[in-house]
Amino acid sequence: MCPVTVSDTERHEMLVRTVTNSARNITPLSRTITFPPSRPATDERTEPEVGVRTGSSLNRSPALCLLEELNLEKPLDTSTWIPRFLRRNKYEDTLDRLQRDDPILYSSITDKVRHDVGRNQIVLRMPAAIHEFLAERVKTIIQSKLRKLTQRAHCNDSTKELIGNIISGKCTRIKLEDGSFREPDEQFILRGLQYPGVVLEVANAQKARDLSVVADDFLVESGGNIRTLIGLKIAVGEGKRSEVQVWKPKYVPDATDASVEYLSSQVVVNEVFRNNDGTASPGHLRLKIKDFGPESVLCRRYDKAQLEEELSISFEELADALTSSENDSIAVEGCGDKEVRQTKIMKRKRDQTPEEILLTDDEDLFRLKEAKVAWQEDSRDADYSPI
Repeated sequence: MCPVTVSDTERHEMLVRTVTNSARNITPLSRTITFPPSRPATDERTEPEVGVRTGSSLNRSPALCLLEELNLEKPLDTSTWIPRFLRRNKYEDTLDRLQRDDPILYSSITDKVRHDVGRNQIVLRMPAAIHEFLAERVKTIIQSKLRKLTQRAHCNDSTKELIGNIISGKCTRIKLEDGSFREPDEQFILRGLQYPGVVLEVANAQKARDLSVVADDFLVESGGNIRTLIGLKIAVGEGKRSEVQVWKPKYVPDATDASVEYLSSQVVVNEVFRNNDGTASPGHLRLKIKDFGPESVLCRRYDKAQLEEELSISFEELADALTSSENDSIAVEGCGDKEVRQTKIMKRKRDQTPEEILLTDDEDLFRLKEAKVAWQEDSRDADYSPI
C-alpha cells in the first residue's frame, strides 16, 4: 500500500479538530469534573448574574450597560442629569465584578466620572461649563464673606479659629448613612467633621425637579449633620428667571414618645434672585456660622465661638455671578477668541500604543490556544490516556 502524504495545512486542520474534540470530550484519568450545585427551586423569576456568559454573549444588566456608557466609549445623551434605576445592591455587585474583570473601566468609573447612587438608582452627573463656573464663583463669594467676618472688631479668637478651619471640599464624594453616596457641585467642610455643613447644588430645569429628593438624601441620610443645602435653579434657554432655595433639617418630636424625633428636610428660603429680563431681584441669601456644622459639635470644639454671626450675599452678587458664568461658558464652548496663524499648520501627534484588549472575535481563538496547550500538557502526562 502506498503511503498517504498529508500537507501542513491538512495536518493543522486535523490538529485543530483533535484539540477541539479533546477539550470537549476527553477528561484525564487523574481529573474529575465538578459541576456547581443547582439553585433551589423558587417561584420568583431569576435573572442571570452580571458578567456570566451564556453561549457566546455576555448578559448585560442595566447597571453594567450604564457603566460601559460611563466609560465614554459611546455618548449617553446631551443631558447633565441622567438617572437610571437599579435593583438594590446591583450597583455594588456590578462594581465588584468590574474591578475583577475590567480594571481599566473600573478605574475610569470610580476616579473620573461624577455620579450619585441612592434610592435604587444611579444618576450620572455631566455638569455643563456654566455649572462649574457658577459653583466656583459662589464658593469664592462665600469664602470672601467668611474672611470679612474675621476682620470685624468684635470677632473673637474662637470664631476666627472656626472660620479658619472651614475648607472647600469641591465635589468630593459624600458617603451617607444608608450606604448611598453623592457628589455635590460644591461643599464646605469644617476640619475634623465627617460631613460638610453646607452643600451647594447648581440645578437646571431637569435637575431642579429632583431637588427635594437631593435635599432629603443630603440632610436626612446624613442624620442631620449636613445643616444646609443651597440650591441654585438656573434658567436654560430664552428666559433668565433663576431661583435660590435653602433647605435645612427639620426635627419633629413623636407625640407619644419624647425620646423619639422624626427627621425630614424643609425649605426655608425659596426666592427669585434674577428676573426674566436679567436684572437682579432685591434680597439677600443669609448664612450663619452655625450653618457650617452641627451646633452641638461646634459648641464642644469651639466653646466661645460666635455661632450667630451672619454672612450676607446679595441677590445682585448671585445674578452677576450667574451672568459672568454664562458668558464664560459661551466662550469656552466655541465662541471665544483664539489664535489663527497665517501659515498652514501640520499637526504631529505622538504615536499611541493600542491597549491590549481582547475583542469578541479574539476570545474564541484565545480559548482554542488554551485548549491546545492543555492538550499538549495532558499528552506528556504519564497517567494520561485518551478514551
